[in-house]
Amino acid sequence: MDQQNPPTVTMSDSFTSDLSTATDQISRPKLRAQSAHPMLFIPELLLEFMPYLHDPDFEADVGIDYVSINSVGLVCKAWREPSLAIKWRKEIWAHVLYMLVPVRVSPELRWVFVRTPTRNDWYRFEMVAGRLHTLVIPSDTLDMDLSVLAALGGTRPDYKRTPFENLRGIDAHMVSGSNLVTIIVPRLPIPSLTILEVGVDTSVDAASQVSFLQLIPDRFPSLSTLKLWSFSDNKHIHTTLRSTIRKLGQLRHIFLHGLSFTNEITAPLSAMPALEIVEFEASGRQLHLHHRLRWADNTGAFTRLSHLKLHLAFDEETCSILRTIATNHSLQRLSLTHYASCNPQAKLDAVISAITQHSQLRELELKDVSVEVMSRATFRPLGSCGAMESLEFSILTSKMGVRFADHDLGDMLQHLPNLKTLRFSVYGGDNGLTLFSLVIALRHCPLLEDVGLYVDARQCALPAPNQLRTRHHNLYHLNFMEGAGLPANSGIDSAEAVAAFLSSLSTRAIEVRGTAQNDGSPEAEKWCEVSRIFQKALGGEGECGCRAQK
Repeated sequence: MDQQNPPTVTMSDSFTSDLSTATDQISRPKLRAQSAHPMLFIPELLLEFMPYLHDPDFEADVGIDYVSINSVGLVCKAWREPSLAIKWRKEIWAHVLYMLVPVRVSPELRWVFVRTPTRNDWYRFEMVAGRLHTLVIPSDTLDMDLSVLAALGGTRPDYKRTPFENLRGIDAHMVSGSNLVTIIVPRLPIPSLTILEVGVDTSVDAASQVSFLQLIPDRFPSLSTLKLWSFSDNKHIHTTLRSTIRKLGQLRHIFLHGLSFTNEITAPLSAMPALEIVEFEASGRQLHLHHRLRWADNTGAFTRLSHLKLHLAFDEETCSILRTIATNHSLQRLSLTHYASCNPQAKLDAVISAITQHSQLRELELKDVSVEVMSRATFRPLGSCGAMESLEFSILTSKMGVRFADHDLGDMLQHLPNLKTLRFSVYGGDNGLTLFSLVIALRHCPLLEDVGLYVDARQCALPAPNQLRTRHHNLYHLNFMEGAGLPANSGIDSAEAVAAFLSSLSTRAIEVRGTAQNDGSPEAEKWCEVSRIFQKALGGEGECGCRAQK
């Protein structure tokens, strides 16, 4: 293989591939793999495939985008999307680490997972490390044998420079013990590193956390993304983090989990010239705003901010944040999660009014919003955000307020012609969305590709076949969310009738998922059957995707 022109792999991503056929293809020494989608190398296929990576006559288009190293296993995968790679990784229980040594690994290598390496393998790992993009250190590594990570920790005296000079990112979850600095922070700076994500558990003392935060600007001077999980929520950490943030002039993205949303942290953030993404996430408790926001006093704050994600109360201070940012420019993405009740409803109305000031908003999430009574006019103002492409709501109403019906959804969607993703669920109260809401959504939003709705189980009559007027050309995924069961007296004779109706909506093959809490009742089973019918039609095994109770 030519190292100047690293090969890549593009294969099918189906997990139901015929193993015998795949293995027969691999066994030919002159393989050129060509197909439309990436593929997970399943165990039998990979073990058959790896020996050919040593063969100089091997002409397959093969590249490795991430490698998972284990004392007893290895996985390589060709997915370009890191989140998918993490989600679907599989372990191969065979000791094949030695195979990495002669492999000309692609410079596009994305992720490396290190787990319980042995002392005899650390030098092999170093050979691969020179090409690493992101080093991922799972929690089960950190209390075990760390000899392979000696280079990263800078503990070997014969190193004149770190072999990780091309490293772009480190992801360590979750660090335990008190050795945080030794494990994560190199002795020498790594100017190439731009992404740092570290999570700690309760065994990591506050002093170690402070030392780690203090070393970040010196060892990672080019950092653009900083993600911290579960660091101690106290004034000393806040003060240290404030100093660290001020020294990271290239910071574009900051994510903080479990830290209070206080002025100690927000003040330096508002002055960061390159900051584009700010995310504060609660750790199972309510995050309060303990200040009146210096953001509101700084008219030049967040001049480039495009994505804001907050877990907080819906109140005047929340509105102040949104209005202040809107005076400079419009956010592109906004995610708000609200754990406490936002009664009276005027609080929710005020927040939505502030949201509408961001005329260029493309993605909006409002999650876990609790109200006692919700007006049908609550979401109509969002129609002014004509650039919206993704809309996600989860609303909990505790009283039988004004019904939110199909035409109310239509009032909002008729001004959102660019919408591609819709997730809308109203739990409790008098939700009146029916299957006809699908027809309304597709009629108003011709670009819709992905729809998730909570459909009222009492209102499930099938719309007339001619109500859509024309078949949709983009829709490919439907998800009927939480508890969307079809009662036996709904007027629908069979799941086949529902499946036939849904298949008439789009010219594309639609994937249907029912995520109802399947308690074995006839109501829940009907949606499961609808989903199974579609999965079989798509060549799958007919699994419904619900959370069945055992």
